[in-house]
Amino acid sequence: PPNDFGGKRILQEKTLIIQTMSLSLSSKKFGKTPSGDEVTLFTLSLSKKVSLSVMDYGATWTHLFIPDRNGKMEDVLLGFDSMKGY
Repeated sequence: PPNDFGGKRILQEKTLIIQTMSLSLSSKKFGKTPSGDEVTLFTLSLSKKVSLSVMDYGATWTHLFIPDRNGKMEDVLLGFDSMKGY
């Protein structure tokens, strides 16, 4: 029977898309807060098409890489490469 999303076929297609994507999550030390607490940077990448980096210091987004019109990955956030800038 059809569901709210237009039927079972659409649900199957979305599942297939999700299964063909490559998702990765990594983490690394990013620096220390002024009080000396360790800050970790987490990077989530999806099929080498989008990459988002977030640090656990205020859940701050530091980098968002997406392809430009020519397919070159560009960081579209005004973040810093180390804790010093924050």
